[in-house]
Amino acid sequence: DPDFKYLWGLKNAAHPGVDMKACEAWTLTRGAGVNVAVIDQGIQREHRDLAANMHLFSFDSETDPRDSIPSNYMYTYPHGTQVAGVIAAVKDNHLQVVGIAPEAKILGIGNRLRSDNPKLAEELANGFYWAIEHQADIINNSWGENQQGNLHSSLLEEAMEDALTKGRGGKG
Repeated sequence: DPDFKYLWGLKNAAHPGVDMKACEAWTLTRGAGVNVAVIDQGIQREHRDLAANMHLFSFDSETDPRDSIPSNYMYTYPHGTQVAGVIAAVKDNHLQVVGIAPEAKILGIGNRLRSDNPKLAEELANGFYWAIEHQADIINNSWGENQQGNLHSSLLEEAMEDALTKGRGGKG
């Protein structure tokens, strides 16, 4: 993976030991059997470094078509694709980068995350519940501050709490 050298967080050649020790961790596990839900602005499912690790199902929390499979980006924002790559880009395929868990499966949960969307918290809560229903082991979200006002919601907080306590068959 030619851009691995730039992933100093995984292996820091300039400052050895100041990294996640991903290479050492990969001798124990590469994330096989782990489902990671990425609640973001959509993921390019056919991306050459991600396609093999995309779960069969994805979810559009704005329009709510259960188990939809978008043809390309769920929306037109690349942030979710980048996040999914950091998590589970395929290892040793001689393309771009490698993810922290290069054998994990990504469950894409898309939302445009528009700050003017009055239903944003409800839609994101639905995304958490969809992730729980589809056996997500980990739920990732990296929402920016421009959504802060719409995210203060007891409904969204309850969905996160349910994921923490009821997810993975009650293991949290």
